[in-house]
Amino acid sequence: MTTATPSYEAIKLGIDAHARYYWVSRQVDGAPPQPVQKMTYDELLLFVVKQQKLTDKVVTCYEAGAFGFHLHRRLEELGIKNYVVQPQDWDERVKGVKNDRLDAAALCQRLDRYERGNHMEFSVIRIPTVDEERERAITRQRQQLVRERQRLAAMGRSVLVTQNIHVTGKWWKGKAWTAIKVQAPAWVIERLEVFIVILGPLEEQEVIEVELPVARQFHRRSRRADFPHRAPLTNAHCEAKSGRYV
Repeated sequence: MTTATPSYEAIKLGIDAHARYYWVSRQVDGAPPQPVQKMTYDELLLFVVKQQKLTDKVVTCYEAGAFGFHLHRRLEELGIKNYVVQPQDWDERVKGVKNDRLDAAALCQRLDRYERGNHMEFSVIRIPTVDEERERAITRQRQQLVRERQRLAAMGRSVLVTQNIHVTGKWWKGKAWTAIKVQAPAWVIERLEVFIVILGPLEEQEVIEVELPVARQFHRRSRRADFPHRAPLTNAHCEAKSGRYV
């Protein structure tokens, strides 16, 4: 039984990733990049597998962004060498023209030069572990919850200012809310209660999101002595920031 001999030395794919589609530029060996193709996620993976039948070396790259590292990990599972690169303006000739096809082609060309030894062509970012990615998502979500609560609180204060009632802090709790119910007209109270319906669960979730990292860090510290001087609450936040990944 004969084994098929790979047709090419290397195939390089520059990928411009978007929510629903991927623009892919393909370069075979040292030839110029081929016309850019538009693919879905599944079509891209099938295309990559087909390239593996043509060569022993398939190398890909795409820009870091809102779509995370799922594609990178999937490509690695397929045995592909992939780079996630720092976003930048790929308009080398400063023509002022930017579109997905041009970006994919530019990524492919730079990938070729990078593989040939010119590591100034783009900056490769460090890929976080799954645990690091999860911890960072938790930290970001907690920050988003805090900002949303602050935004709603400010909206409530704005309504009160129209009635010459000036408050600070958590106006919907304790003595502050009791005083507001005495001073403000009934219709203002009704509007504020709309905010309170949302503010209550937001605060509860904030507490949960703070307590969970503390519990996780306590469990970690019971198993290891890394950085014992760091407080458990800030440990997750510091670890999430230390990687410098996008």
